[in-house]
Amino acid sequence: MRKKHTQLATAAQQGLSFSRPRPEPRGRSSRAFLRRPPSLSPRFLVSHFAGKTASFELPCVTVSLQTQIEKVVATTSNIVGLLPGNDPGFKDEAVLVGAHMDHLGMGGEGSGSLSPGSSAIHHGADDNASGSAGLLELAQYFSAHRGELKRTIIFAAFSGEELGLLGSAYYVKNPPYPLDKTIAMLNMDMVGRLRDSVLVVEGMGTS
Repeated sequence: MRKKHTQLATAAQQGLSFSRPRPEPRGRSSRAFLRRPPSLSPRFLVSHFAGKTASFELPCVTVSLQTQIEKVVATTSNIVGLLPGNDPGFKDEAVLVGAHMDHLGMGGEGSGSLSPGSSAIHHGADDNASGSAGLLELAQYFSAHRGELKRTIIFAAFSGEELGLLGSAYYVKNPPYPLDKTIAMLNMDMVGRLRDSVLVVEGMGTS
């Protein structure tokens, strides 16, 4: 049993989610199985305690797909501001404070809207007007106390986050301040609805 628990822990660390596999269809052809598929979990199925995939092949089945892709090109901008530090030993080091300022626009298909069939302004009060407001508040506060700053502070409002972290990716590829001198980054995303007064702090992988 200890070995089985170890296998589960190892697989969990690799990002796998577990579900007890459903039995393969018996006595039915693959065509009948496709017409009436069982309610399979969309998660990656792992056989119970075994660490092996529970997927199976469907013999004599050919699938074809055609689709059209429309490439849409648009121009947007990040907004970046800087408050220089004052300490001779630390002023070349920078702390980056950021938040994305975009949301889902007018919604529609492919936007991520919960109502993709409708067209209406998605204000994004929490995602991410809350983070943008926090960014402005911090910029205003530290601007009023700029004489006390030891390190440089960079404030960045990123665009294109909802389309795939485009604004922050552009910042990294075209940094207005050297990345090797940027010692820390605080990103604020959806900070407007705290549950039970709990603030969640995560590591890398956000916008």
